[in-house]
Amino acid sequence: MGKNRQTFTPDLVYGRPDCLEVVDFKTFWHPLTEPQVQGDFQARFYMYNAMRIWPHFPNYRFTQSYVRFGKSTSVDFKPEDFGSFTDEVEAVAASIEEAGKRNEWPATAGVECSYCELRCPLADNHAVLPPRLTVPEQAQLVGAWYLTDDVKRRAAQKALKAYVSAHGAFKVGDVEFDIRPVLQRSYPIGSVLHILHERNIAGAMNEEGLMISHSALGKLLKRFPMLEEDLLPFQQSRTSYRFGAAKPGIGDDGEES
Repeated sequence: MGKNRQTFTPDLVYGRPDCLEVVDFKTFWHPLTEPQVQGDFQARFYMYNAMRIWPHFPNYRFTQSYVRFGKSTSVDFKPEDFGSFTDEVEAVAASIEEAGKRNEWPATAGVECSYCELRCPLADNHAVLPPRLTVPEQAQLVGAWYLTDDVKRRAAQKALKAYVSAHGAFKVGDVEFDIRPVLQRSYPIGSVLHILHERNIAGAMNEEGLMISHSALGKLLKRFPMLEEDLLPFQQSRTSYRFGAAKPGIGDDGEES
């Protein structure tokens, strides 16, 4: 994959006047979303080479075709998406060469982990964690466990919910799995403001008065995009930090919940 050693064997390529499309057939058990495909290394590697081999197309598209479902996900790429991609390819090539020298091929967590029933060192090796992580190798291993367990937990929750819906509650030890009613309470915002003003406590929340977060307005902003511009003169922002895991440019949008 390094310099002059790249291999590029796409399953299918369509050359059209307005677009060059690379199609990759997948036997995944679950189709990926557009952001997941956009951030996938293989997708970017294929499109990087497609632009190099077949230049000057007005548009370049990568399509994952999921043969189990008869569905597909397509994303478009532009040359400016690959400014430093050569360095990334060289880094991947170097890590493969190093793994070959050591004959060590560590498993890497991915979005399809939740559909896999094979034994796996990430899912099966539950070693006791040290009190604190002190070397990069420990962080890499624990990070891989974290990603795999998170994917499996969400898939397990979905599967268990479906089972309970069909068969009713069940217990594991003294813990009961069931679908329980959740009381959701809400109040008309006009009534809330009226009561707060009546009691003269509208300004007691903080120095700026009663505030509503951007994320709380999320559904309204999606339904009525013009509100974002209307509210911009009144927007107050601050930056805080929280721990999390996300691919660069994908997932967490940094908004406070």
